[in-house]
Amino acid sequence: MKILVPTDFSSHSGSAAEFAVELARKANASIHLLNNATYDAPPTAGVLVNMTEKVAQQAREDLSAYAKQLREQVGSDIDISWEVTTYPKHSTAIHKVSDSSGSSLIVMGSKGKSGLEGVFMGHVAYQSLTGADCPVIVIPPDCKFREEGNTLFAVDVNNIPSDESISSLGKVLDLINHSLDLLFVNVNGDEEEI
Repeated sequence: MKILVPTDFSSHSGSAAEFAVELARKANASIHLLNNATYDAPPTAGVLVNMTEKVAQQAREDLSAYAKQLREQVGSDIDISWEVTTYPKHSTAIHKVSDSSGSSLIVMGSKGKSGLEGVFMGHVAYQSLTGADCPVIVIPPDCKFREEGNTLFAVDVNNIPSDESISSLGKVLDLINHSLDLLFVNVNGDEEEI
């Protein structure tokens, strides 16, 4: 099993990496770190300068150092690899690398460097959820791994996930000794029924 961990070196992605390490220990899995290096010139810039390669080079240095630090923390128990991409959209990078690396799970922070307080989930996390071909676990800030417990899965009764999706989630929960609690929510207009 390989766990893809996208990182932008923010505290949010750091929490996700810590969670992924604990999950990898339980699942005897490897971790593949990903940073998508992009440079967006301000719209008022008179001259567009392609800084992508400079940004990517810095990202390679930073991600290499981060992977080394993570390896020192976890020891030789977990194989850690890393990759820097330069796709225009972060969610595209996550989906493509998930496929090409053979990842069975994506673990990522709910927000990145630009996360605004009070926003439930960042734009990249949301887009990654909607287009992924494998399960995605989105870790809120400062979330700690709990080896045993219950996992609450809220389901819209108008859009119930497939048996395959529930089965995939069940396999992940088995690894960490969690039971699955389903919460069925029916939303019609302003009315909610649980």
